[in-house]
Amino acid sequence: MRTTPRSSRRRVGPVVALIASTSLVAAGLAVTSSAAQAEPDAPSVGPCPAPFPASSLENGLEAVGLTTAGRYAKDGETRDSSTTPETFTATYRGTVEDSTGDLYVFDLEGSRITKSDGTVDAGVWSGISGSPIYADGQLIGTVSYTFIEGTTNSAGVTPAADLYELRDRVVGSPVDTLRVSRAEQTQLRKAGASAAVSGDAATLKRIQAPQVVGGLGALGSRASTFAQKIAARSGHKAAPLAVGGSSRAGGPTEIVPGGNVAFADSYGAISYYSVGTASAVCDDTVLAYGHPNNFAPATESMHAASAVGIQSAAGVGSFKMANLGAPVGTQIADGLNGVLGRVGGVPEGTVVTTTTNGVRPRTSRSTVPNPDALSSVVASQMATDLVVSADRYAGGEATASWTINYVADGTTGSLSRSNRYSDADYLPDAVGNDVASDAQTLQGQAFADVKITSITVTTKPTSDYRAYRFGKIKVKSQGTWRTLAYDEDLDEYAVSLPSGRYFKVRVRLEPRSAKAKVERTYTEYTLRAPSGPAEAYLSIRGGVQDYWYDDEDFEDFEEFEDGLSELPGADTFAGVLEALRTQLRNDQVGLSYTTLQGRKRTTKTVTRSVGAVVSGDAFFVAEIG
Repeated sequence: MRTTPRSSRRRVGPVVALIASTSLVAAGLAVTSSAAQAEPDAPSVGPCPAPFPASSLENGLEAVGLTTAGRYAKDGETRDSSTTPETFTATYRGTVEDSTGDLYVFDLEGSRITKSDGTVDAGVWSGISGSPIYADGQLIGTVSYTFIEGTTNSAGVTPAADLYELRDRVVGSPVDTLRVSRAEQTQLRKAGASAAVSGDAATLKRIQAPQVVGGLGALGSRASTFAQKIAARSGHKAAPLAVGGSSRAGGPTEIVPGGNVAFADSYGAISYYSVGTASAVCDDTVLAYGHPNNFAPATESMHAASAVGIQSAAGVGSFKMANLGAPVGTQIADGLNGVLGRVGGVPEGTVVTTTTNGVRPRTSRSTVPNPDALSSVVASQMATDLVVSADRYAGGEATASWTINYVADGTTGSLSRSNRYSDADYLPDAVGNDVASDAQTLQGQAFADVKITSITVTTKPTSDYRAYRFGKIKVKSQGTWRTLAYDEDLDEYAVSLPSGRYFKVRVRLEPRSAKAKVERTYTEYTLRAPSGPAEAYLSIRGGVQDYWYDDEDFEDFEEFEDGLSELPGADTFAGVLEALRTQLRNDQVGLSYTTLQGRKRTTKTVTRSVGAVVSGDAFFVAEIG
């Protein structure tokens, strides 16, 4: 009777035949060593390989693992495991016991893990997570953890039984299972821990599946910083470890044990994804990683991938570089012992289409299965398109128009807006702010269940940097112009106005900097003071939020606002839409004049377009006398 610790059941499946450590054939999968490479056969549909019994684990037991390391040179020959897995050797050293799940400890050799003389090469790299290890035709488990920071060839292996528990719980328990009593589990634990490794399991370090963003290559050295800024603003998951490739039609579509598997928040022109290794392909499901990815609700698409190589990076260890393939399925679980995907239907996502009409017109398209990534994707895609279309990463001006199509509580609708952007040095950083913020506001409001189905954006850039800032503000009353002054006692700006008389307010608009190609100008308003006892308040502001232009420290960047606290009338979904549609544009100056007479409150608003972006604000109280 085969039994396994830490699980009350096992799955009986086809045996994995081990052939002289150079070729492994299992359930229609062809796997070669690095000495010879063969094309993989089409994988057959079947149950998971049988789990290796813990009672058979002995110190020094040698097993065979499968992984991909891309194309590399070793021992005077070029090896290629871009999509077809290659073998490595795994030697059992003991078991780390923990109440949340035991880990087997193996020393790994071969592939890019070690050099030919046995010394560590790339070691246990990020992206090797999920690599299966077999002995006697059975699955021992998957490479998932390390015990120290830095490069090592020692790995913690998640037992196959724990990996299968995730699938059985999500998909449904198989018919051919075997119950194991508590006494038997205790006995088996002792047998499996005969060479136990002492230590605190809390020191274990999950082998990070590389978090990758593809499609930002045009941003050059600023790509990683830009991705971090956008991720931080939008509340998206941690910034990517590496910049990788976007998904392309015609890429790999087959997922095999030991081969690459990726789970994506988005794919297409901008791809946010993690990449690791498939542990087992069971019927129409794929088990991977042997540890959580995001430890979050399953919202991602599943993809095959092609490994480019293993990159060693100072400070972060080694990681796999890989290009994302086309979507082949859906993530259905992200749990403690692994990630589970189903081959077949691909999740519906928001389609983001951006067109940029610069010197090199460009149209890009991404699909976003994970709603939390939508604002990151649209901002990143607009930035990349602008760089490629304008053929430079620099300052300038651009106008953008966009439409967000959605379904709210079963009813279709759309939101359309436009805006102008200008930046002295880094225009691409600015253009996606409002589209991303609108998307996040619609998704985050509390008045309707909203699914955004598509976003389309058209951007028109120019090379000129044109921007105003507020200069002096003057008020003309009874024929005399006076500069608005700050009242220390009132802690605000104040002005005295005669009762019932007309007065003028003039805002001087000056070039924001020496680089700004605008001439000094004015915007002027004629208003009337209320008659009799009254209070009057006046606010004036430009459309630009200054942090887009002045704050270059990513850690201080504000997140995209959900907008509700600043959207007047936004106490219904219709109110949110109206508030978004009527927001002040960056190239407008907005004036709001409120008078209070007894219980009567009157507000007058005036919006002026000034032909260039403008920043500044002023608020003052009028003393009526």
